[in-house]
Amino acid sequence: MWNFLQLLKLREADDPHLCDWMKKKRDKYTSHDIQHEIVKIMETDILRDIADSVSNAKFFSILADECTDASNREQLTICLRWIDQALEPNEDFVGIYEIPNITANTINGAIKDVLIRLNFSLNNCRGQCFDAGGPMAGSRNGVAAQILSEVKKAHLAHCHGQKNILQSAKEPWRS
Repeated sequence: MWNFLQLLKLREADDPHLCDWMKKKRDKYTSHDIQHEIVKIMETDILRDIADSVSNAKFFSILADECTDASNREQLTICLRWIDQALEPNEDFVGIYEIPNITANTINGAIKDVLIRLNFSLNNCRGQCFDAGGPMAGSRNGVAAQILSEVKKAHLAHCHGQKNILQSAKEPWRS
């Protein structure tokens, strides 16, 4: 809450109405719950914009990775890659989602859930980008294999970022 109030004070210099508002003793609507509601509204608005842009492009690729955070919770990050009307590639971060485990079935279900919420059909997926880990890219039961069994045109491209980081750590002269 402190950061939010500091940001409002910073913006007071630009907006005299905000300055008057912050001088009020009551009904400023700066409580913890109001802040969360404002952030949720902004999140929804951003996701709608992303969904509109990707819908206009029709086809997209899924980029996803799982990790465990500092408090030992499993999380899944999802991004969408798409090409706009000017043939420019775009990548949009869609969100970080807490998942109960990092099995391929759970991750696949979470990806499908996100696509459904954004009103996208998995049939319009033309690419998948995952790391080379078993749950994600396993050739029999990995997420990529499960999606490919449903959508034959959703080709897999391995994420090479981790490989490059490891390579540069072993051979720093190559970077």
